[in-house]
Amino acid sequence: MTPTGLALELPGDWTSARLLVRILYTIGSDWELTEAGLVHQETGDACRIVMRGPDGGLVGRYRSWEDPAYPSFMDEDFEGLSDHKALVELTPGPGMVEREAAQALLRCGAALIDAGARAVALPSCGLAHSSDRWQQLARLADSDPGGPTEATALLRAFVRPAVREGSDWRTVGLAGLGHRDVVVDGEIDETYAFEMQQALAHRLLAGPGLSGDEVLQAGQQGPRVRVLASTDASNTHGIWRLERV
Repeated sequence: MTPTGLALELPGDWTSARLLVRILYTIGSDWELTEAGLVHQETGDACRIVMRGPDGGLVGRYRSWEDPAYPSFMDEDFEGLSDHKALVELTPGPGMVEREAAQALLRCGAALIDAGARAVALPSCGLAHSSDRWQQLARLADSDPGGPTEATALLRAFVRPAVREGSDWRTVGLAGLGHRDVVVDGEIDETYAFEMQQALAHRLLAGPGLSGDEVLQAGQQGPRVRVLASTDASNTHGIWRLERV
C-alpha cells in the first residue's frame, strides 16, 4: 500500500537546496538530485525533498517529541538546533510500499546528516531523534536487511510507544510501516503496556505477525490480555486492541 504519513523533518544550517546538493556531491554521497528527487545511485531508492525556512518553535517541539523510552538528545544538541537556517522535508518517492519507503527514508536521512542535518523528526507521530541516534539506527538496519535487527531499528526510528490516548496506551506510527497500531487497555500499568507494545510491534515487523483472538501475558508476573482486531479512524489498517482477560 502507499505509505501513510511517512515524512521526515531535518533542520540544518544550509542557506539553499543548491548548497545542500553541492555538499552531498562534495562528500561523495551515494545520493544525487534528479527529477525524481534524491536518488540512491546503487539501489534506485528515491526521496522527494522540499526546503523551507527556519522554525522558531522547533526546539520546544523537539523537546516534547523526544522518545520517552530511548532519549537521545543532550543539552548541546538542543543548543545546536536553536540557530538552524532551514528545514528539509523528506518524503518517499512514488511507487514505494510502506516498509520499503521507511528503509529509504532511514538511509536518506542518514545521508543528509552527513551533509549537515542536526536532528530528525517525524511530525506525524510527534517523535524526534538526535543526529547521532538516527545514524546509529541506520547502521543497525543496514547490518541486517529484512531481519530482526532491521525491524528493531525501524521500530525505534518511526514508532512512538505508550502514548496516552483517553484512558488507553497506544503506539503511533505503525501505520507508516504498513501495520495496525497497538492499543493497550489503560487499566494496565504503563510499564507492562510499553513492554507488550514493543514485543508485538517487533513481532509484526519481524514475523510471524498477529492473527487476533490470542491470549498473551507480559512476562511471568504481568497481566494476561486478549488481542483483538478493531477498526480505527486514525489508522487505515485498523488497530490491535489488548484487553485484560
